[in-house]
Amino acid sequence: MGTQHIVIIEAARSGAGLKIVESAVRLGWEVTFVTDDVERYTPFYGKDSILGRLPCGRVLRVDRSTSAPCVARALSDLRRAHPIDGIVCLVDRNIEAAAAVAEEMGCPHVPAHAARDARNKHRLRELSARHGIPGPRFCVVEHAGAARRLAQEWGYPVVLKSSRGSGSQEVRLCQDAGEVDATFPLIREMALEAGGRVLAEEFLRGPLVSVETLTFRGETRILGVTSRILGTFPSFVELAATFPMLLPEPLRRRVDDLVVKTLRALGVTHGSAHTELVLTADGPALIEVNPRLAGGLIGPMISEAYGADIHEQILRMAVGEAPSLPAAPSAGASEYYVYAATHGRLRAIRGVELARRYPGVLGVTVTASPGALVSPPSDWRGDLAVIHARGENAAIAESNCLAALSAIQVEIG
Repeated sequence: MGTQHIVIIEAARSGAGLKIVESAVRLGWEVTFVTDDVERYTPFYGKDSILGRLPCGRVLRVDRSTSAPCVARALSDLRRAHPIDGIVCLVDRNIEAAAAVAEEMGCPHVPAHAARDARNKHRLRELSARHGIPGPRFCVVEHAGAARRLAQEWGYPVVLKSSRGSGSQEVRLCQDAGEVDATFPLIREMALEAGGRVLAEEFLRGPLVSVETLTFRGETRILGVTSRILGTFPSFVELAATFPMLLPEPLRRRVDDLVVKTLRALGVTHGSAHTELVLTADGPALIEVNPRLAGGLIGPMISEAYGADIHEQILRMAVGEAPSLPAAPSAGASEYYVYAATHGRLRAIRGVELARRYPGVLGVTVTASPGALVSPPSDWRGDLAVIHARGENAAIAESNCLAALSAIQVEIG
């Protein structure tokens, strides 16, 4: 297949971010990047990022990149001069618009109905319940009293979340009635802002993992399981991740079967997906499905493990090519996010150069500047530094990452 014209709708402003654009450029493809505000990428990637190096006219500004009609109108004008071969989106807030436009244009993509159902956590819960997919008990709640009654029935703690949240931004654990009363208004405000409702869920005990998949022409390939390390409650901040996690064979089969069953129930026939589960004492249980490649550095971690660029595979799938990866991963990779332990002003982050020289370390990225006001995290935002490491397997990669972490010293005044 020769040169393709790929449209990429927005990108993450953390983790792998613009690597999807870099991979498309490396393939020699024509790239059009759709955004409603290109300037918001500058603080994260600088003025000399790949976006600034795209040919004139290849950064397409739209009024709202979350709106399918806005994106469709812009692409309608574009495609008359430059026929479009594929559409890619790896950002939660834009995935529904991207899916709808791709469907209208006949481009391979996660189906629009699947994107809508996956993004609506309440709809996903109802769908999974109908298909016998294990998960927490749940209910939409309109006031704190309803949440308290459910918590009394299920037993504390209880989880309150927005039905349209992402990145753990609108999720809190409540240990008692007082915490429910204090937390409910915050979650309701965030839910309304995102066009969602407040969802109360039973808290499931066990390790959080995610399963990374590619689906092409209705067939799903399990790439592997990512272990996730959470910080302290009440927030659900992820501190670290390692890929691919080794599971006992019986548990691995149950995990694989649950994920494939979930994606089929959603109607996912194409694209990457990132499905989160809790490994409870009774077996794996579904938390959520993200119809896109995992965020943070998990994409590059998959690439390290397989020795092949996962972003290139997603791009090739977007133009109708089958993904081509080795049969199994041959290495492991890990990431760790450094956050502030206390409130204050960041004085310095020391030991970065030492950490970079540790075995297996692929990079240590400092994401905060001296003088910045910092605080313990309540969601994925606000990290101070990120460590990325590899190893011969996942356990060694994680050990390399944690060894380098010991060199990092954060000074807060």
